[in-house]
Amino acid sequence: FRKKHSLDSYFSTGECGLPKIVKQPALWSAYLAVKPNYFWKDDRAKAVVMIERFGMFASTVETTDFETDEWEALSGHLLDRVSEKMLETAKAFSISDSRGYIAICDAKGLGISMLTRVKFVSFINDIAANHYPETIRSIHIVNAPWMFGTAYSAIKPLLDPDTLEKMQ
Repeated sequence: FRKKHSLDSYFSTGECGLPKIVKQPALWSAYLAVKPNYFWKDDRAKAVVMIERFGMFASTVETTDFETDEWEALSGHLLDRVSEKMLETAKAFSISDSRGYIAICDAKGLGISMLTRVKFVSFINDIAANHYPETIRSIHIVNAPWMFGTAYSAIKPLLDPDTLEKMQ
């Protein structure tokens, strides 16, 4: 996966031998426009916290926004960026592992149209589950609309069982 998408070409060796992202993929800005996210090192949790605007993404994204290989490469790059921040966090707190990141998924804007994108959402989830295992500590859904239960029931069978255990 990493080799197929040349993901290591975005890195160099930073201080203390940690990998450091030194450039972004050509389509990175376009990717962030359809899949906005924010992450930081949280001192109290001693972890990286990432907010994903999942509701906006699931409601507006089209599978045709990028080619399949581009979706894979860009999603991989995002998870590399989070992994880089997790390594920095582990170093800052002198802990032996980065313990995964805390995902806050903002479901605001999630609509019934998400049900037509179940296969695509599963594809994005598979990238994380298959190529970045055990990088999520916990997942918190906020701003869930009234119909979230129905949508969640539709995608739940497609999600990785280990991921489901981390959802709150």
